[in-house]
Amino acid sequence: MKSDSASEVKVPWVKGLEKGPKGELSFAGRPLEATLKAASAAVPAYVLSLAVVQSRAAAYRKVLAEHLEQPLYFHFAMKSNNHPALLQMLAGEGYGVDVVSGGEMQWALDHGFKSADVVFSGVAKSKNEIQKALEAGVGQLNVESLPELVRILEVAKSLKKTARLAIRFNPEVKAETHPYIATGFRENKFGVDALDLPEMADVILQNPEFLDFQGLSLHIGSQLLDFAALGDAIQKTLAVEQQLKNRGLKIKSLDVGGGVGIAYKGSEDEDSQVLLKYARTLASALKGYPGELHFEPGRFWVARAGALVTRIEYVKRTPYKNFLILNAGMNALLRPMLYQAYHRIELVPAREGASAVYDVVGPVCESSDTLGTLREFIDPREGDLAIIGEAGAYGAVLASNYNLLGAVPEVLWDDL
Repeated sequence: MKSDSASEVKVPWVKGLEKGPKGELSFAGRPLEATLKAASAAVPAYVLSLAVVQSRAAAYRKVLAEHLEQPLYFHFAMKSNNHPALLQMLAGEGYGVDVVSGGEMQWALDHGFKSADVVFSGVAKSKNEIQKALEAGVGQLNVESLPELVRILEVAKSLKKTARLAIRFNPEVKAETHPYIATGFRENKFGVDALDLPEMADVILQNPEFLDFQGLSLHIGSQLLDFAALGDAIQKTLAVEQQLKNRGLKIKSLDVGGGVGIAYKGSEDEDSQVLLKYARTLASALKGYPGELHFEPGRFWVARAGALVTRIEYVKRTPYKNFLILNAGMNALLRPMLYQAYHRIELVPAREGASAVYDVVGPVCESSDTLGTLREFIDPREGDLAIIGEAGAYGAVLASNYNLLGAVPEVLWDDL
């Protein structure tokens, strides 16, 4: 394991949306307004930079490799962004992929990933999905319940195939995150309770021809900025792992999931501090661990690689509140409505003068269609662009055609 150094705190990567001293915006190192004008880009649209993803993924891998002594394997959490070019790029760089449905599995295979590099997660795998996964030869099925294990065994027997699997353990810890994206407590639908593990171990031990056990998996939530709960979860998981070993199961790996957050209200330098804190937590909790470590990062790699470009349709001022009404809202970016999530909003062009406070809303016929509240802007006008930052993760993948507003494309910034 390599020692920490001051140089590790600020990891070099291609930055996403940046604001200059005069309010000018750049994205992935190129002027935003000039690039959009030159390309006659449609609005609204997502822009996605593969260069940002590539550099952040490389930095993520580098920092963890500097702190951890075990063999490391990375499986991109495809639910965060499934753009074909992004998947092809990551597959070409040798990363694996984490999927949560048969549709995602097939999409991943169609866009460059090897079946052996696919981790299939998710709580509701159908018999058809399990069959297709075993026929494809996916690298690992993450099992979420005893009934699912029984179903996998039945399908494996019918196909005369062996299922490589891990059990997702619920460590009963509460992560410091929004309750809708917390997944590691007893009240959550995810993972296996410790009380079910002995029976599941017996099923595996009695069926070695069809069930190839790899180890345990855990994932306590998303958008984690503090990792104390993760450290606790790992300690609980390692204790359970030892109990399974005592029953006769062989353990080859530990899947520690993903969930590393970004500083949505802060800078990319803060992201590097978060990554370093994560690496140090893992190094402390997993010192001397003898097996492989598997990771399922998503948001940290892609959030800052995307931005949603919208246009102001109306500036509405009332005696009670001011509104910027955009031509895209929760139909394009659901996170602010769903999680009360914060996204930076910048206007183009930048102007000088006194600022005023506005709520930023969209065109959807719902009062919850709000992208930002109590934001300060200087002299916004109809036709100005409104750029919503850090939208590369859980942005385009959650978009809908509600109100028949039409699909919002996700275009490659590198190609504009």
